[in-house]
Amino acid sequence: MSQVSRVVDTFVAPSKTFNDLLRDRSWWLPFLITVVITYMFFWAAASKVGFRQLTLNSINESPSSAARFEKLTPDQQAVQLRVAASITKGIFVAWPILALIIVAVFALILWLCMKVPGGQADFAGIFAVLIYAGLIPLVKLVLGIIVLFTAGDASGFDINNPIPTNPGAFMDASSAHWLKALGTSIDVIVIWNLLVVALGCAIVSKLKKGTTLALVFGLWILVVLIKVGWAAAF
Repeated sequence: MSQVSRVVDTFVAPSKTFNDLLRDRSWWLPFLITVVITYMFFWAAASKVGFRQLTLNSINESPSSAARFEKLTPDQQAVQLRVAASITKGIFVAWPILALIIVAVFALILWLCMKVPGGQADFAGIFAVLIYAGLIPLVKLVLGIIVLFTAGDASGFDINNPIPTNPGAFMDASSAHWLKALGTSIDVIVIWNLLVVALGCAIVSKLKKGTTLALVFGLWILVVLIKVGWAAAF
């Protein structure tokens, strides 16, 4: 299979893509597509909303953060917004490197977990699976770009939750922060992505699908619990 065929089949026939990874683990095309679309999304959000407003929107998502922000003096608020906007711009510039580091960390965790039940995959195989499966969340970014350029007023745009594919998108600002964190985690695109990851891991590791499903979703539940706990605390 060509890299283009692999990319297409990741969405329509992922088992073909992952079986071909047993032959060739090249992942440069899906990674390039991911970087380009992510940059397009950041550019659209920055040009239509602005880094300052995006930062304000993120602060207002948490009642406790919004309350702390309101207690600051105007000068302190300006400094906080400027620092947060600079951090966002830094993430924008360094995104390709950050993405590789994040994927490598999760690939290492998954690889070690797959070793316990006797998985035969190596780190490179799991890493390639995650790169290809990472194409699935791009659906959300593409739809987010469309929303940004078709919405009359995009000032309330939430860069962390650009389209309503989860219950959290329908909760208002008065909802408990931990409940909204839980709601945004139960996302249709995320679940689709996890299913594709589990399938890919099963193929490259020679494990049963039920085993990889349990491992992948078990790790996801752990991440969600940490996210909800952090939201409840802060």
